[in-house]
Amino acid sequence: MFKKITILICLILLVIVSTSAQNSGKHEHDGFFMRFLVGPSYSTQVYNGAPSKMEVKGLSATFNFQIGATIAKNLIAFGEVSGSTITNPDIEINGTVHETDETKSSSFGFGGGMTYYLMPLNFYFTASVLASKVKIEYTKGSVKYEGETDMGIGVFAGVGKEWWIADDWALGACAFFSYANVPDKGSSDITIACTTFGIAFSATFQ
Repeated sequence: MFKKITILICLILLVIVSTSAQNSGKHEHDGFFMRFLVGPSYSTQVYNGAPSKMEVKGLSATFNFQIGATIAKNLIAFGEVSGSTITNPDIEINGTVHETDETKSSSFGFGGGMTYYLMPLNFYFTASVLASKVKIEYTKGSVKYEGETDMGIGVFAGVGKEWWIADDWALGACAFFSYANVPDKGSSDITIACTTFGIAFSATFQ
């Protein structure tokens, strides 16, 4: 269901911006907007309200896809799909750290936000509000175990700098922070606080 909703939102946004976008000028932030962000990060997932104090943490990989259009000079509104995945995280229970193998813990979100560019520096601020959830996968032999949370609220914020490499394409880097608080599946008493920070490389078309 989550994947279907994400795909549907992206298709709707694509139709809207494709029909309403103006012709984009050279090295200007106007009309149709599309940005890819990917990079290394560090994530923690703290289980609040659980019988035992539990925290899942480790190095992660983060991606973001944003698509939208300019609504004012250098100001862009967009829809976003994002996620972070920790591979073989450390799990700390009551102060004792346990290493894992064949395990993935991922947080995903979709929503919308805005980006503002400081020109002509091509320096930007970006922020979004997301509907988020967490999914854990564990494989033992040929058997795969999966668990996921209900939907919660998340935010993403970053600052970055880009350099034009073509009339409408720019590459750059972004320092970012994200946070989400999601309820455990079927239990509102247990929530998972997800925090991620890192540096992402960006590719932007506008």
